[in-house]
Amino acid sequence: MSQRGSGLKEDPGRLAPGPALAGALLLATILCGGMVNQAQAQRLVPVADGVYVFPGNVNSGVVVTGRGVVVIDTQISPPLARRLLAEIRRVSDHPIAYVINTHYHGDHTYGNVVFAREAPIIAHERTPGLMRSREHRMKDFYESRGFPVRSSPVVLPTLTFSDRLTLALDDEVIELRHLGKTETDDAIVVHLPRKGVLFGGDTVRGRDFPMLGMPNMAEGLTMEGEWVRVLEEIERLRPPVVVPGHGPILRDLRVIARQRALMQDLIAAMRPFLASGTPLAEIKRQLRLPQYADLPQSWGSLEFAIERLYHNETGWLAPSVSRLPRASAEQVAAARSGGSPEALLAEARRALQQGQVPLALGLADAAIMCAPGRGGLYAAKADLLWDAAWRVFGRFDRGDYVVAARRAIEEALQREPGEPLARLHRGLDLLATIPFTGQSPDEGMAEIRASLAGLPQAAHAKAYYGLGLGHRAKGELQQAREAFERALGLEPGLTPAREALAGLQGR
Repeated sequence: MSQRGSGLKEDPGRLAPGPALAGALLLATILCGGMVNQAQAQRLVPVADGVYVFPGNVNSGVVVTGRGVVVIDTQISPPLARRLLAEIRRVSDHPIAYVINTHYHGDHTYGNVVFAREAPIIAHERTPGLMRSREHRMKDFYESRGFPVRSSPVVLPTLTFSDRLTLALDDEVIELRHLGKTETDDAIVVHLPRKGVLFGGDTVRGRDFPMLGMPNMAEGLTMEGEWVRVLEEIERLRPPVVVPGHGPILRDLRVIARQRALMQDLIAAMRPFLASGTPLAEIKRQLRLPQYADLPQSWGSLEFAIERLYHNETGWLAPSVSRLPRASAEQVAAARSGGSPEALLAEARRALQQGQVPLALGLADAAIMCAPGRGGLYAAKADLLWDAAWRVFGRFDRGDYVVAARRAIEEALQREPGEPLARLHRGLDLLATIPFTGQSPDEGMAEIRASLAGLPQAAHAKAYYGLGLGHRAKGELQQAREAFERALGLEPGLTPAREALAGLQGR
């Protein structure tokens, strides 16, 4: 095999593993959604002869050649990386020849520790430095959004390049190109011209509103529009198949063209606001892009996009990315119709049903203030947070609900260790964090089963949903279907159960 390109460099330096995981974040199922069973059930999907995608919240690539296997992005955690390696061994017994990181973000690199024993890791020359200097900020952000990554080791690339590197393995040609700064300053794409496949990393998004840069980093879309020019270059390559870093595989370049147009329209819309010195809050109130209202806000959102451009232009950075809404004391007082904790919780539940999330959470806090020693009140607040989170479009926004619910559940279990609603949500969390911990689903399922006898009837649907997650994680798909169907029979509007059941179709 041969290597051709600009400035291939070795970097043997590696960061030691971070501190031990302090504890899984509770209710991460709100945030992670379909990640729950990935450590057990993900499979390679062929996209061309010898080219596969390992799909999920992060898409990894696998290229099988006669001289070895090339892996593109190593997943968000060591357990998922081990699952990826097991899947590779299902289709090939060739050694791993190279591992490629498309950029430094941890959701694409925390699995490096598994593959470092197998092969050299290649990335752009900026990547090792970014991984070193931004490790703590990056982990702080992931943790604040509900991803328990604190203990994930950070293993650096060992080979780097500047602009372009070509790997030739027998008759397979793999081109690594840094086309410019996009979501990150070190972003690269991986092009297989003979196979007609391009792995875009986070330079290319799927069919949702793009995430235009990590909110707490100085990176991403700028007013100069370098990312726009990179997308134009990808369009000129005309690959029949494009694999984004997140989301469905693309076979229509018009999706990329629309992503490019969105960025151009956003930049154009921001210019007059920035030129006039309009405050950020006013920009977010006024700026609208109705032509993109149909794009799901799975990760990115217009609000995040506005903040990203404002940050890159002015240097402003929000001290907190929290989106948890708050009601004023006056609003809560005006809504109170009774003084008992039970009456306040009933009002909170009605407010949530009417879409008044800030008021619902404020009333739950008022109930706790009436009887701060009752663990069940904290558990009820966590349950409200769980339900409210499914009304939020963006998964990063849902993270605020995850963190707040975690605190409420901790308070509940400190006061009443056997509180059924708290145990239900602890069980849901144990199942949700399997992709990060690699643990068996049995403990989470046991917590849920133990909670059932004491749960209010209204919470039984969530319990069966949780048991469905456990069965799905164990590969027991028929039992999972039955549990999800039972959950929906009890609560037809239970969104996560409906989504989980839909995900089993055809399996």
